Amino acid sequence: MDQMGQPQAEPLTQLDQLYQHTKPRDVQPDRQDMALLKKHQKRVKEAYDSTENSNLRKRWKKAREYVGGEVNGDGEKGLVRVNLIHSHLAALQPQLYAKSPEIGVTPKEGLQGTQLESARKFCATLEKLLNAELVKAAKLKKRGKKAVRGALTTNRSWAKISYQREYENDPLIENRMNDVQDNIARIQHLLSESQENGEEQQEALAELKLQLQALEKQVEVQVSEGLVVDILPADDVFILDSGVKEIDSIDNACAIAHRVMMEKEEYEARFKIECDDAVEHYAKNGEAASEVNKNGMVVVWEVWDRQSQTVYTFAQGAKVWAREPYQPVTMGETWFPFFPLQFHRIDETLTPPSLVDMLIELQDEYNDRRTNGAEHRRKNKPVRLLNTSSGITEDQVNAINNRSSSTDIIGVNADPNVPMQNQLGSLPEIPYNPQMYDASDIFRDMEMISGASDASRGSINKAKTATEAEIMSMGLQSRTGEALDVVETWLSDIANFAAQMLLQEMTAEQVSQVIGEPAFWPELSKEETFRLANINIRAGSTAKPNKSKEREQWGTLLPTLMQLVQQIAMAESQGNMGFAQALRKLGEETLKRYDEHMRFEELLPPAQQALPVVPPDMQQLPIQTNVPAATSPALMMQ
Repeated sequence: MDQMGQPQAEPLTQLDQLYQHTKPRDVQPDRQDMALLKKHQKRVKEAYDSTENSNLRKRWKKAREYVGGEVNGDGEKGLVRVNLIHSHLAALQPQLYAKSPEIGVTPKEGLQGTQLESARKFCATLEKLLNAELVKAAKLKKRGKKAVRGALTTNRSWAKISYQREYENDPLIENRMNDVQDNIARIQHLLSESQENGEEQQEALAELKLQLQALEKQVEVQVSEGLVVDILPADDVFILDSGVKEIDSIDNACAIAHRVMMEKEEYEARFKIECDDAVEHYAKNGEAASEVNKNGMVVVWEVWDRQSQTVYTFAQGAKVWAREPYQPVTMGETWFPFFPLQFHRIDETLTPPSLVDMLIELQDEYNDRRTNGAEHRRKNKPVRLLNTSSGITEDQVNAINNRSSSTDIIGVNADPNVPMQNQLGSLPEIPYNPQMYDASDIFRDMEMISGASDASRGSINKAKTATEAEIMSMGLQSRTGEALDVVETWLSDIANFAAQMLLQEMTAEQVSQVIGEPAFWPELSKEETFRLANINIRAGSTAKPNKSKEREQWGTLLPTLMQLVQQIAMAESQGNMGFAQALRKLGEETLKRYDEHMRFEELLPPAQQALPVVPPDMQQLPIQTNVPAATSPALMMQ
């Protein structure tokens, strides 16, 4: 009982607290909101319906069909005889992205003394956090492979980086973490559907009861938070700025729109709003559905407007916002959370042809040659002729055709006055010239365009010497080097953006739980986080490893490293600490020149690690998990 004698309400459970956030929104738009909403709806519709984007969608659809081998086919189910395009993409994929990237975080240049020591501690913490949250938890390897496949096919893929915290703050995240918030949204939708009488409403109510029972059995309601990486296809992201002529200039675009298609029920569950009759519906292929069909997909747009620093979310044709316009608080230095991966670039061209676009005509020509050759061989099957006036009956012809062995004796009513070989004959073969159907020139053209040799595809079209094979291997590496650099630059931009978001979203306690050790995690302003450390992807770390080259390099490097370790131990035992420190620098530079990811300090035995040579002002530096007042972020940036 409270002081008034009234019974106190039961405290809300964690499930009840989450459930309260799923109540339908009370939307009362004013005239200004309606005008602004119609403006952005018109804006994205014009961009989607433009002739340029319409042609691009057709081109991208055609490219995907060719990768799947589903066009110009004459085999089973309309598939092409040999899908050369798919084989070239499969050969290039591991050369560009075959394993998780190795993220390296180093202090900014110019730091000295305690500033450098503090920066090193922070960089070590940030590096472990990025590898845990971005690479492992966000499944960057799987997402990256999808992006590379899309970029090779349509010449562009997009990565969208988000930080998931609460459901209502990020309803358009596609690769959501598995937690209870999605179930809560579904329950709310089922509850609204069960308010009316009817068979469908009763079905919704029954499903609602089952989902509530499943949630109540959980000991603790799980709500996940962390980085989420969404890979978006080229036809779901639109640059709303005609002044952007190249993909590298998107940071200066006025706005970028993200299109998401979802079922009507999902739309109502995510945004807690009723799908009114004015909302336009589309077929699953993205084309507008008929006016009668109101059960199609709902197209939701998320427009990131850089000029107003505002994000607008709405369904096409809706009378109210799907989500009230908002200004993102946690953002990176680039503001836009979209990162395009595009391999081929042409000056002043936003969407140049993709690799598949350049291979399509060669694939068609190859398929025509193989098809014509097969038809030629089919027509050259032996054809025997029978003189019908000879008296041989149809049953006797069938007995000849269906003979079981060479010892069968078959009697025929042949003309005794005409030799047997004159009564049975055959048509001459059509002359066949194999050079007419030779496709070696097509293979050479495809290799020239794609950079994937026959050896990289697991086949040899022409025998090669060891020297020729080595030259071709080096040529493949040089031709894919630019594409590999594009992937690494794309991943570096994502890692920098993710680090900036983590610095703003996570506390030192959360970081310690993730990395499993005390975290050196400063409390910084947004501007300071953007200038704190260098974040890069180790060159070649995503590509398929070259085992033979790595073994050869290690065989060359190992004697030098062993000699340096022995010399450092000897110098420290003799008290010559200056010479030992110089040898350490030499070891670090050696590993750097060989592009090795290991740290030289890790190769030294513990006894040598216990005797580091540091300046006097750093020897008494205490170990702590927060930035000390004497080591401010401003000093670290100087």
